[in-house]
Amino acid sequence: MRKTVVVVEDNSLLVKLYEAALGPMGLRVVHVARPDAVVGAVTQAKPSLVIMDVQLQGGSGIDAVRRIREQQGLESLPILAVTAQPAAFPALREAGVQQCLAKPIQVDRFVNMVRSMVA
Repeated sequence: MRKTVVVVEDNSLLVKLYEAALGPMGLRVVHVARPDAVVGAVTQAKPSLVIMDVQLQGGSGIDAVRRIREQQGLESLPILAVTAQPAAFPALREAGVQQCLAKPIQVDRFVNMVRSMVA
């Protein structure tokens, strides 16, 4: 059975980049653009990993992470935050993110990080 990754990102170009990087790894990508739809998508998709943008239209990725962590059974779901604001890393980790990656991403580093998190 293929593992699923939920990508929370409102930039369509980055979504295509993630799909191009994750597809060859055999991962199924479920895309969510709005932070208010994250918990429903995660509950339905049952992913092995969530890739979370921090600055989203309509809300904060940090708040979305907190809402995920409040759900029973999702307390330890791996979450990788991707942000252009490295200063947000401490707040992201406090909210429950396991790994953080600064934009612009290096694809090789991104792929290696994802591979280690879904193993």
